[in-house]
Amino acid sequence: FLTEESQISKEQYQQFIELLHETEPHLSLELVSCFEIIAINFGIRKGNRGKIEEYGEFVLALQKRRVETGRIFIEGVLMAREYQSIASFALLLKEFDWALKFIEANKYKVAGLMSSLEYYEFCLAMYKYHTGNKLEALRLLMDNEFEDLSCAISARILEIKILCTLELEGETKLKISEQLDARIEAGILFFFRLKGFPANVRTMLKRFMDTMKKIIRAKENRKWNILERIKKEVSEVDYIAERSWLLGIIDKILASKK
Repeated sequence: FLTEESQISKEQYQQFIELLHETEPHLSLELVSCFEIIAINFGIRKGNRGKIEEYGEFVLALQKRRVETGRIFIEGVLMAREYQSIASFALLLKEFDWALKFIEANKYKVAGLMSSLEYYEFCLAMYKYHTGNKLEALRLLMDNEFEDLSCAISARILEIKILCTLELEGETKLKISEQLDARIEAGILFFFRLKGFPANVRTMLKRFMDTMKKIIRAKENRKWNILERIKKEVSEVDYIAERSWLLGIIDKILASKK
């Protein structure tokens, strides 16, 4: 039902979630958890294709339900991927107080390739970024060498987002432009070497980095018409990481020229 290729509408997706809630008392905990994860992954895929506004609230509601019922835990711990995903969606939807409470409550309960505290510091960096403390978020990211590949990818993208935002805000304490260029070039090389990731994920990451290079070049050369063209490309392409953020940055640059 909820496959990558399916043409399920938002209404059908909502009906599936409602049906799952209604039948939950008659299903085993393992089966309920399995259906929840499938539905969450489907919503995340939709969000990655530019429909976070349509599906984000359903994803977060399912994630909160898993937290409240304890279904996120396996023998007292939760998997790193789910910890990051729940924190990320809560922050994207501006549920800041709930997100921080969740991040702090599970500080020592995360299972993955790294220590629980390293996952905690990454999620805390996301929280700092979303709540306006960008320099502290950047410090947390740069003070850590994340061995978990998924976390390392997210950290590289977040660093670039922070540096780009600081540059637009006129931050003078750091050599932002030099750092931003270096991080983008390093990111392109890092993502080029990725092995074992699905093709669509690699495409999303590569397009993000390529788009950032185009944006910076157009901004430096004051090519506003090119920025408009980039904005159109970002809006229409199937797979690209951080679509909403990229569109927002382009709009800020275009507004600043006035």
